[in-house]
Amino acid sequence: MAFPNSLKPAMASIIAAALMLVLINVQLVRGTRTGVNHTSSPSPTSSAGDATITGLSSGFWAYQSYNSSPFNPPKLQITRNGQPLAPGLLFLSPENVTPLGAAKDVAPLIMTDDGELVWNGPKLNATDFRATTYQGAPILIFWSGIRTVGVNIGHGYGNVTFLDTSYHTILTVCPKFGLVTPDNSWQHHARPFLITPDSFTLTYFNDRSAYPVVNGTHLSNGLKLLLPLPPSKSAHPKALAYLSDPAQPISAGSEGSSTTLVDGNIFLDYGRIAVMKEYGPHDPSGSDVRWTARFGADNLVQSYRGFKAEWHGRPTTSPSLVVIASSNGSAAGYVSWNGATDVEGWKVSEGHSAGELSFVRNLGHGGFETQFEVAQRCVQVAAIVGGVQGAKSNVACS
Repeated sequence: MAFPNSLKPAMASIIAAALMLVLINVQLVRGTRTGVNHTSSPSPTSSAGDATITGLSSGFWAYQSYNSSPFNPPKLQITRNGQPLAPGLLFLSPENVTPLGAAKDVAPLIMTDDGELVWNGPKLNATDFRATTYQGAPILIFWSGIRTVGVNIGHGYGNVTFLDTSYHTILTVCPKFGLVTPDNSWQHHARPFLITPDSFTLTYFNDRSAYPVVNGTHLSNGLKLLLPLPPSKSAHPKALAYLSDPAQPISAGSEGSSTTLVDGNIFLDYGRIAVMKEYGPHDPSGSDVRWTARFGADNLVQSYRGFKAEWHGRPTTSPSLVVIASSNGSAAGYVSWNGATDVEGWKVSEGHSAGELSFVRNLGHGGFETQFEVAQRCVQVAAIVGGVQGAKSNVACS
């Protein structure tokens, strides 16, 4: 994108201004706490739909399971305050912090803000998983690779993978930049916007609790700052928002992200702490916490970053269907279509054999996996997308 000549000096100053944050001591401390990375958990008021939930007695965080797909995404513990949320889906990549394996499966995930699975990606440690665009087309992107430990912890070497709307890999990039990054006092995901010749706005997730420096004694928050241009040590940033949930203080020792959503709400992922929050746009203190979701226990599960964005997936795979017969002679069908975001319902065809199927009824869409009664021996379903019949499942017989 080309910028007017009047903005070029401002653009040239942004990097210097962002680095200047390291030198500026912005006194915005609203509270401290002692101890390890920690958060208090409010009681959940909503959760995922009809998937089978396996509890903590298994040694894992509660997870969902399905009959028609081999996935085990976490059950989200969700609270809301009833205020409007931004449209979009959740993008997260839970991973285990320790060898305890508190996350049943480790994979990039797309979920609804009700906790329903939409897409379960490949089983690998993926970071910075999100929706974006490439050459004008919507894509998904994530990083995966080998991470360092010890004094260089937090760094790594690997690939950036690009997926199209059918979830096919279209590009894999392995950068070899040889960059050395300065210490930024543990802030993450800094993003400038509203750039003018005189100022720009910067948002970032402010961990403030890195180990072993401050040992988790500071509360993490999401900051929105107005920075003057050109940069000057004498002109301090102005805090436009300081987002910290007073009902759930969190100290995250690393990672995290802050994103301004399409309706002005702000979405925070707390990195090392497996919590995501959506804040309202008009309360700079963070008291308007409209949505909170937890997907793992403190210091056992993390997501490097987490996002909310609109996405339309159109997989080229077929819907997956199984039929399970019960001891009383009845049978139930279970159908899912990993990554399909626009399914409105299902057309059901049944018959006494795989070669003798006829339409019997339409079904509504029941979330990631739809369950229904099967009256005859064999069954096949077809997705309804945009009011018309789409891809067909396999034929399943009991």
